[in-house]
Parts: sequence; structure tokens; C-alpha cells
Amino acid sequence: MRFEYSDTTDGAVITAVYGNSEEITIPDTIDGKPVRELAAYALSGKNISTDSELDMESRLAGDNITHVTLPDTLRRIGELCFYQCRRLKSISFPDTMIELGSDAFMNCKGLDTVYIRGSVKAPSPLRRILLLRTDATDAWFDDAAIHFSEYSERYDLIGPAHIFELNIEGEGFRTRKCFNGDVFDIDLYDTVFAKAKDTEDEKTLCRIAALRLSRPTGLSDDKKDIYQGYLLEHMEVYLNDAIEKRDITLIERLCSENILSKEALELTLTLMIKNRWTDGVAKLLNSNGGLS
Repeated sequence: MRFEYSDTTDGAVITAVYGNSEEITIPDTIDGKPVRELAAYALSGKNISTDSELDMESRLAGDNITHVTLPDTLRRIGELCFYQCRRLKSISFPDTMIELGSDAFMNCKGLDTVYIRGSVKAPSPLRRILLLRTDATDAWFDDAAIHFSEYSERYDLIGPAHIFELNIEGEGFRTRKCFNGDVFDIDLYDTVFAKAKDTEDEKTLCRIAALRLSRPTGLSDDKKDIYQGYLLEHMEVYLNDAIEKRDITLIERLCSENILSKEALELTLTLMIKNRWTDGVAKLLNSNGGLS
């Protein structure tokens, strides 16, 4: 993998990446210089090219990218950096503060997961990331997993005076407000679930409950009972969604937290077989001792 960059007094600014892998890991340093920034449009779809100075390499941008790991040294992501990266599924962020340029993730239709390499109890760039996204997003910390559901905004015209009123649909907006500065308020987040049950669909609610239970840092017993009760009541809805996503990691996490009963595991295997997910069956049996 090859990186084009420009020099600043603070370090390197990456302007382009070349290679033959859909997964990019941005290094901490290039030629001894700390990587401080991804330039505007650096990985955007407008920069796709099949030409390269190196054989078997192409410009890694737009639909050529599925995952990006950002370095601990990074301080800024330029505007429209990931514009039209429509196959981008996930990004791994450091737990340091990163300035995000406007519309950095515009038209990233497939982006549904962000990883934060740090604790949910520490300051992180998550709040700033979510300010740029209204789509459903999973956030995985080292010690917690949080689902932020999709929400929408629209302006409705009121009366002949041409006054517009902002209407927001979806609890995803409310959960994105669960921050104290740049620290996620996990206790406040847990209070939203009761209201979400009146507005969100079963699949979304199962996702919220499953992620929260999979890494239950700071989860009180009463809130755990609420999440677990809902998930067990709608287990088949959850499993069908998880199997469709091929989300073996989350299923295994729920097993390790003893959330899934033996009956639920047997149902999981039945649905996996029905959906011809043989790799999932093998992994689940291996991680659970063959369900003996």
C-alpha cells in the first residue's frame, strides 16, 4: 500500500492511497512524520482511478473501500473525505479527539459500524461522528456496544404566514443527545429504550437490546432485565436479522454473557441451517462446546 502526502509543520497530510486491498490501515507515521490529517476528498469517489505508477495497484477511493482503520496520531479528517464511499462498511477510530470536516461521510450508504479504540467512559470522537450521520449506526467501544437508530428531519409549512416547523421522527435523534461534552452518557441512553418501544420497529429494538447486553458496562440490573426481557420475547426477530447480517460476533458475545438460553441457541442453529450459513453453524458450535 502506498500513500501520497503533503508536509506540514505538524506532520503528514494524506492526499491519496494506492493499493490492491479493500481494507485500508492508515499508518501512524510516514517517512518518520506523524500522520495528522486525511485531506479533503482524499478517499472520495470523485478520486477513483485505475491508473497507478505501481503494477497491480489502483487508487483506493469510493467503492474500492470497505473498511478503514485510522491511526492514533490523526487529528483531522477533511471535508467530503469519504464522499461516495458507498461500499464502506466500517471505520475504526482512535479515542483521541478528531476534527471532522463538513460532509465527511456524505453518501456513505453502507457505513453502519464505527469502532472506538477506547472505553465508553472516556472522551471520544463519537459525538462528532454522529453529528454527521442520521443513518442507523452501531458504535463498538472496547467495553460497550451501542446502537443509534436512524432518524429523519423535515420542515413542515404552517399556515399562510409561511412559517416552517421542524419535525423529527425516530428515537435516534434523542440517543444522539446522550453526551456530556465528548463523553457518552450511557445511563441516559438506557432511559430512552422505554420511549423507543412506542416508536421504533421490533428489529431496531432488538438491535438496541442485543448490542447493549453484549458488552454491559454500566448496565444496572433493572435496565438489564428490561433489555433482556424484550430480546427474549422477540428472539426470532433478532436472530433472523443477525443471521441476515451474518453477525456471528454479536451472537457469540450474547452467548458469552449467558443471554441466549440453550433453547435460543438451538433455534439459532436451526435458522442458520435454514439460511445456509454453514460457517456460522461451525463457529457457534465450536464456541459453545458443540452445545453438549
